[in-house]
Amino acid sequence: MGLKDLLTEIEKQINNECLSRSCSGDVCRVYLTDVPPNRVIINLECEFEQRKISTRRCDYVLFCGNASQNNLIVVFIELKSGTFKTSIVTDQLQGAANFVTKIFEKLTEEANSSNLRAGDPSIYAWEECPHPIFFLINTKDCSIIIVS
Repeated sequence: MGLKDLLTEIEKQINNECLSRSCSGDVCRVYLTDVPPNRVIINLECEFEQRKISTRRCDYVLFCGNASQNNLIVVFIELKSGTFKTSIVTDQLQGAANFVTKIFEKLTEEANSSNLRAGDPSIYAWEECPHPIFFLINTKDCSIIIVS
């Protein structure tokens, strides 16, 4: 299964109104200028509300990749205005990782056989990507936490 097919399978699991073209909040915005065009952006606040999930989650999850290399990148995005507690952000990112793991578990058998493994989300990223990349971008009005 190629990247485009995989992204289509992911999209099928999400409520249409929770699919997004951008990542923005009250005073924060993530520009997607260099993000590959093969992508799915999920507004997790919307999706969790639709599914009646009450756990913490980050604001957006971005699935993208390079079709020629047939790889999938998952990026968790949390937008903050003002101060924040690291422990709360950690819980939000973990809630999003749990959700993504459930998405992978529900993929068709063919998708699951294309080198994606579902497992304990707290160690999933470490198995697949030994050095996750954390970005903290601070501006006057906004903090953006990105984990890839």
